[in-house]
Amino acid sequence: MSFTNVDVKNGLFSMKKGKAPGHDGMSASFYQFYWDIVHEDISAMVLNCVNEGRFLKKFNFMFITLIPKMTNPTEITQFRPIALCNRTANLIAKVLAERLKTVLVTIVSESQSAFVPNRLITYNILLAYELHHFIKLRKTWRKGFMSIKLDMHKTYDRIEWSFEVTTHGIYLGLPSIIGSSKKEVFSSLVGRIKSRIEDWKPSLLSKAGKAVFITSVLQSIPTFDMQCFKLPLTICHEINSCIANYWWGSTKNNRKIHWVVFDKFCKAKSEGGLSCRYTHTFNISLLSKQTWKIATDPSSQIALTYKAKYFPNDNFWNSKLGPSPSLTWRSLITARDLLEKGAKWSVGNERTIQ
Repeated sequence: MSFTNVDVKNGLFSMKKGKAPGHDGMSASFYQFYWDIVHEDISAMVLNCVNEGRFLKKFNFMFITLIPKMTNPTEITQFRPIALCNRTANLIAKVLAERLKTVLVTIVSESQSAFVPNRLITYNILLAYELHHFIKLRKTWRKGFMSIKLDMHKTYDRIEWSFEVTTHGIYLGLPSIIGSSKKEVFSSLVGRIKSRIEDWKPSLLSKAGKAVFITSVLQSIPTFDMQCFKLPLTICHEINSCIANYWWGSTKNNRKIHWVVFDKFCKAKSEGGLSCRYTHTFNISLLSKQTWKIATDPSSQIALTYKAKYFPNDNFWNSKLGPSPSLTWRSLITARDLLEKGAKWSVGNERTIQ
């Protein structure tokens, strides 16, 4: 089915307005604002490409920016390339991507959890953790088990891809096996936050700048971990403490008075707070989102895995913690208990009511 003017318009208005422009200097907001003037030319150009296959070489012109992934990089692999494409090329890609969304679910394997609507990359992390938890519990079996991570292209250079079959293996930047000391494993989060704080001294930013730095940078560091694991309360308190110390300018050798308790920091700005996230509460919220997707999509690969392992003869809402559960399953059960307090049954066709 050929593309139409409607496809071009929908693709354009689904693009973010504030994205960095390419060498043409144009952002999506320009075309959106003046769409009534430029729509004929833009639509004709895009449709000529996607329907007729006529693609101008100039569309491929772009700026390539190298972002260092570490302090004092010395090799090209230590940079992250960012391509600032021509906005027209972005629009063509967006139109094609919107069409592909309708068929991706049918052609992409269930084991591929990224880039497909309603699938999360964290599904792979949960699966890997359950796999290694199973292997860890079956060490005494006559038949051994092993897991193999095949070599693959580093699509995400910002994610730690090193894989070790050790007590604290790493998969997609998160531990694949966690021993008895959860605090030891997750203490690296606190170290990463402290390291980032050291790069930005409090005196270099205004109060408004520090507030943005806290909410947009510092509190985003543990987000990936918190989607899969319930962090120990001691780690959550240390993260809150690091943020509070940064705000008030406290250092290891120069303690300063905290004039407001951290709980008030987490209030909305309209209530006098900074809209910060209380780490433990945010952790449970992210786990609740993960749990809800598993509960409402029982046919997904991760939901079927949990069902086979923990509740083969029941449903997710009635499942128990079970003997020797993994940390991820314990974390999801904690979030499920919270969801149950606000969930209610909705009557459908009345055929399955018991």
